[in-house]
Amino acid sequence: MSMLLTGFDFGSCPGWSACERHPVYSLWCRASQNFAEMACGNVTVLLNGSVVDAFNRESMFGSVELDSLDPCRVDHVNIKVVTDRDGPFMSDCETIWSTFEQAYVGRDPRKIPKDAYNPLFQVAPITTPRDKTMFWSKTERVVHAYNDKTKCFVTMEDTLLGSVLNNLSWCGKEGSSETFTSGCPDWNACKDNPVRSFWTQGSTKFAEAACGDATVMLNGNIATPFDNSSVFGSVEVPKLNSAKVRKLTVVLVTATTPVSDCSNESLNELRQKLDSKIGYECKEVSETRISECASNDVSCTNCW
Repeated sequence: MSMLLTGFDFGSCPGWSACERHPVYSLWCRASQNFAEMACGNVTVLLNGSVVDAFNRESMFGSVELDSLDPCRVDHVNIKVVTDRDGPFMSDCETIWSTFEQAYVGRDPRKIPKDAYNPLFQVAPITTPRDKTMFWSKTERVVHAYNDKTKCFVTMEDTLLGSVLNNLSWCGKEGSSETFTSGCPDWNACKDNPVRSFWTQGSTKFAEAACGDATVMLNGNIATPFDNSSVFGSVEVPKLNSAKVRKLTVVLVTATTPVSDCSNESLNELRQKLDSKIGYECKEVSETRISECASNDVSCTNCW
């Protein structure tokens, strides 16, 4: 039996993406949160392998459900990537996971060289669209706040492996077939620990994949915006291929009273370290301006 609802103006309801607080969106957010909080044991999630960003942090799963899973109730999250022969991106999640584990499981967590992850980047290679590569150094919060809203660029953390492993810790132990997420070496404890080696090799592959115009956000609120010993300075800059990369644009993020500008000596060092065949440009952009661009839907090419 059908029921006729009266008194409702369905035609004037806002669309799903019109705003965050409309009734339908809010209902599904709350329902998804409660659904995730009830999960226990082994949890399975299906992701779309036919798109580049199979895991999207802005999706309902990424922004609501994932954060609502209770580690005291959930033992394991099983990710299945559904592939499409005709799609632009194909991945075998089980192959990726087993290849990932081969890099460190059963091994001394202080002796995992970056090359141990080469097989992983062969089964899940890093690719970036032309003119969309974004590097960063000491501007993590700003660059991700901007990019999460605009999708103008691709950072290492936006790639398949980067998005899954960002902010995680893992290691193995000799004589064990398990993956551990606690008791692992810190980033600076040793050079060849599992997490540091992954990000070092991932950053290498990310820089090698850059093509067209590349961009980097550096911190103009410190005395040396370019740090030669940072991942960007020591790993990514040397791997930029002049046969593929036309120009590197430095976006120097500044506060009301900036500490550094584009004439900073450390930026001259960056320019000297950069392949001479790659063009160089520096723009001073306030953090306020970057926030305005993200909030007001300023086009990617007009923010700076």
